[in-house]
Amino acid sequence: ESVRLQLDPQTGLPAVLHYTSGQGPSSASYSDWREASRIKLPFQRTAKIGGMEGVSTVSEVKINSGLSAEALSKKP
Repeated sequence: ESVRLQLDPQTGLPAVLHYTSGQGPSSASYSDWREASRIKLPFQRTAKIGGMEGVSTVSEVKINSGLSAEALSKKP
């Protein structure tokens, strides 16, 4: 099995992940890149698996929302 990551030539961000699943050649396309807490994330993902296609859309991302630096530094 192999995995191939295709980057967007203009942005350098991941555009398409090509891989083989149990149902044959598959891909995941990433788009609508936005910044959330200074991290760029794809807000839309289109998956193509075994001839079927599904789209996932994220409306909001909160990273470590409401956590203090002190709470994050505590050991479990």
